[in-house]
Amino acid sequence: MSWRTKAEGRERAFPLRRFFVPWANRTNDAALGQRLAQSPPELAGGSWGRGRRTFFGEKASCAKCHHLGERDGTLGPNLANLRHRDYHSVLRDIVQPSYAINPDHLTYRILLTDGRTLTGLVKRHEGKLLIGTEKAETIAIRPEDVETMVPAKLSIMPVARSTTRMRFDNVSAM
Repeated sequence: MSWRTKAEGRERAFPLRRFFVPWANRTNDAALGQRLAQSPPELAGGSWGRGRRTFFGEKASCAKCHHLGERDGTLGPNLANLRHRDYHSVLRDIVQPSYAINPDHLTYRILLTDGRTLTGLVKRHEGKLLIGTEKAETIAIRPEDVETMVPAKLSIMPVARSTTRMRFDNVSAM
């Protein structure tokens, strides 16, 4: 089952907490709701505003590739669904970006007929291939200029930088 909005036709999965099997013990609904409403202890002392500044800031440069809803980068996946994901999977995606790669955002290694090699995300637009590089630059090429195009094993997303990494290393469970 999935749902979508009029503003964005992308299919989204329902959160698991929305489903109850007919034989589930519903007497603990209040306790379940309370547990779901609790923030992970790892987020204690966090700041939504500081996280937003990091996301849109130059140091992390997340917004160059990713977008939240209809805004900002267009290379990487839309991150509007992060609030519905668990803390540990989001952390893993930041610290180990190649752990699970969205199939719609595979990185390709492209050998051109002139001998150049490009690595990036590939999108088609008006008869051209747009290659999004890890520096969030877009290079337009003609399809006939491609000699070979092979999916890469690693994500184009850079591994978390040292200051961010140090903070994530303090998390005990992953």
